[in-house]
Amino acid sequence: MHGAPLAAPEIVLIDKMPVTSLCRTVLDLARALPMIQAVTAGDHALALGLTRNALEASLVAMARWPGVRAARRTCHGRSRNAKSSDQTSG
Repeated sequence: MHGAPLAAPEIVLIDKMPVTSLCRTVLDLARALPMIQAVTAGDHALALGLTRNALEASLVAMARWPGVRAARRTCHGRSRNAKSSDQTSG
């Protein structure tokens, strides 16, 4: 896993526990996982309400981070309508 700084808006509370936001989590996975796994996570996040605009804005902030090229490729491989990894992978 590639380390990277966390900004305050990227930390949310779930059951009183601090965790990374959905957007940050998806992009961290996209920086580290094989593409099909990362795209599947991204598709699920989109189904939960994450927006493409949020992903794109966060990618801009990560411009020089390790793994950001993989994250960009992954984000362009997402399918808004995919309901499963089978649909994502084609």
